[in-house]
Amino acid sequence: LADAMGVQAGALYRYFATKQDLLTAMAEHMVDGVADAAGPAGDGDWSERTARLARALRTALLAHRDGARVFTGTHATGPNTLGFADSLVGVLREAGFGDAE
Repeated sequence: LADAMGVQAGALYRYFATKQDLLTAMAEHMVDGVADAAGPAGDGDWSERTARLARALRTALLAHRDGARVFTGTHATGPNTLGFADSLVGVLREAGFGDAE
């Protein structure tokens, strides 16, 4: 990231308080748009829509070196991560899954 910005690595900490904050921001950026993969309600059955979400997440993480490792090493709660979770839960709820499932 520092190379892409043309700065020394330490300069990133002007924008991020800790390395964990930086990694969390990176994780959030990686999953931008993934939630849209489910498509609108009624666009296929729940298993198709869930599979589309899973494939979109996999594709997004594979597009970045160590993407899966960065993503799973954070506790991102930004709009992209929560949007993905909300889409997934929404698909399952629309399919009739309850709290127990």
